[in-house]
Amino acid sequence: MTTFIEDVLKDLHKSGIPIEDRLFVVPSKRAAIFIKYHLAKVLEHTSFVPRIISIEDFVKDLSGLKLISSTEQLFTFYSSYKKITPSDKLESFDSFSKWAGILLQDFNEIDRHLVDENSIFDYLGAIKETEHWSLNPNKSEFVQNYLSFWTNLKNYYKAYTDDLLSAGIGYQGLIYKLAVEHVETYIELNQEQQHIFLGFNALNKAESYIIQALLQANLAEIYWDIDKCFIEDPLHDAGLFIRTYKNNWSFFKSNAFDWITSHYTQKKSIQVIGVPKHVGQAKYIGHL
Repeated sequence: MTTFIEDVLKDLHKSGIPIEDRLFVVPSKRAAIFIKYHLAKVLEHTSFVPRIISIEDFVKDLSGLKLISSTEQLFTFYSSYKKITPSDKLESFDSFSKWAGILLQDFNEIDRHLVDENSIFDYLGAIKETEHWSLNPNKSEFVQNYLSFWTNLKNYYKAYTDDLLSAGIGYQGLIYKLAVEHVETYIELNQEQQHIFLGFNALNKAESYIIQALLQANLAEIYWDIDKCFIEDPLHDAGLFIRTYKNNWSFFKSNAFDWITSHYTQKKSIQVIGVPKHVGQAKYIGHL
C-alpha cells in the first residue's frame, strides 16, 4: 500500500505541470521531510525540489510581520499599557505580568479565529457591569477598578496591536488576522503560482478563509487524507472537521473533493515486537 503523500505526488506528476513549479503548504515543517523523500521515488528525472513550507510560515509571509516570542510580547504590552494608563492607576511590572500573560493568550485566540475585537470586548464589559449591578449608585473603589479593567480591554488591545504593527512584528493571532486582510492582494500578485495544500484536518477560521480564497481563484489544490469509514459516518469524530469542509465550502459544490480513500477496512498485516528500553527500540527502528 502506498502512502498518502506518495499518492498525491503521483497524481500531481500525471498533470504534466512540473512539480518544482508548485508551492507545497503542509501542516508542519516535519511533513516537508517526507515529501522530499517521496519525491525522489516518484520523479523519473532530475528535478529541482519545489518550495515546501508549513502553514504557519505561509501565513507569516502573507502578513509581512515577524513573529515575536512570548517574552517580547509581554514587555511590548507593558510599554503599551503604560502609555494609556494614568500614573496613579499604573501597576508594577510584577503585578502586571500576573494577568497580562492570560490576556495575551486571549488576544491571540480572538485574532486567530477572526473574532471582532470590539464586539467581544464590549460584550465582556457589559456582562461584568451586569454582574455587579446594584441599587446603590455608589460603587466601591474595588468594584470601580474591576469594571474599569474590563472596559479598558478594548483600549489595551488597540494600543498593543498598534505598537506591534508599527514595528512590523506580531503574535501568531495578529499574523493570521493580517494575512487574511492581505490574501486578496497576494492573489493579484501571484496569478501564476499554484499552491498545493495537503494533509490538513482541523483548520482555524483564518486558515480556512485563506485556503478557500486561493481555491476560488484557481490558484490552489487541496488533498485531504481521510478514509471513507470516517467521513461518511456522521457520528465519527475523526471525520468531523473534514466533513464540515466538504459540506460547507462553496468550492466543493462544483469541484471534486480529493481524496476519500478506503484503506481502513482493508486487510492489514500487523506485527507486535517486544524491544526492551529506549536504546533498543531506536536501534530496531533504524533497521525497519
